[in-house]
Amino acid sequence: MESEQVLWFIFIALFFVLFIASVVRYHANPKVVSQLAIFSFLCGIITVVLAVRHFLHKEDDSTSDFDLQQAWLHDTPLPLLLPPLSLLLFTALFDAQRQFFQFYATVLTNYDRWSALHTNPSHKTNPNLFSSAWRYINLVLALIYCMTVIGVIACQVIFNASSLAVRFWLARAIGTSILAVCVLLNLMSTICTRYKMKHHRHQKKLKKETAELKFTTSVALTTSTPEDRSKRSQLILILSPVLLFVILLALAAQMWFIYWALIHATGTPSIIPPSVFGTLITTGMVIDSVFICLPISIIFIIHVFYIKPYPLLFS
Repeated sequence: MESEQVLWFIFIALFFVLFIASVVRYHANPKVVSQLAIFSFLCGIITVVLAVRHFLHKEDDSTSDFDLQQAWLHDTPLPLLLPPLSLLLFTALFDAQRQFFQFYATVLTNYDRWSALHTNPSHKTNPNLFSSAWRYINLVLALIYCMTVIGVIACQVIFNASSLAVRFWLARAIGTSILAVCVLLNLMSTICTRYKMKHHRHQKKLKKETAELKFTTSVALTTSTPEDRSKRSQLILILSPVLLFVILLALAAQMWFIYWALIHATGTPSIIPPSVFGTLITTGMVIDSVFICLPISIIFIIHVFYIKPYPLLFS
């Protein structure tokens, strides 16, 4: 178990490093970075508490194999922490996406005003309609996400007894799967809205364009905005929710594996076979390192160090 202890201490160090980086770079985007800072701070503190409790319990010589397994199942940090605390990641990404759409809608509005000097203004489409529809859809998703998190926490409290471990992990697996679906729907709605805002005006105007060269030229100019060449939109709208989806999908897979191991446990009290339990620990370490902590670190790098808040262009 030495490697597990080392890994837990690495997780603790990582979360506190991310917290310090978020505090130092708070000015980059206060509303987004503050949520990331709270997330990393809570993860670090709770992981310390769980690690101390687990290792103190483990050093008791009178502890049976059943008690050791239950201690690991109820103290392993990331599967216990991240489903509830991922709400902070989801809302941070939502705020970053909202800032982009607000910026992009303002850019398109300003381009429409400029193009009205050269084209027929009756063909203009309000880009705020698409961003408003996206906002309402994702507010509903955020509400579902929040209610699911509350349900997961409630199940964690109700099924906390060792005899209810199967129900405990089943409820968490179902809840985490629902969270992953919410993030996937956020990604799909974001890509769809981005595409419509970028191409809807152009497609509508092409149906009514005339043969005049001046009109055709102005259409081509007004459908190209500076944001089309920016990589920030891809990082905010696509990469960040994909990373969060990977995190939640890995957590859900890990929880379903634990649930499968528990329903195949034997004996009284039920004990997971040592070979299966060893596989659980090894698989959990790999998932926690590669599919959870690494994507979390990339999300922090993107939003704390790389992305700057979009200016709000009101004119």
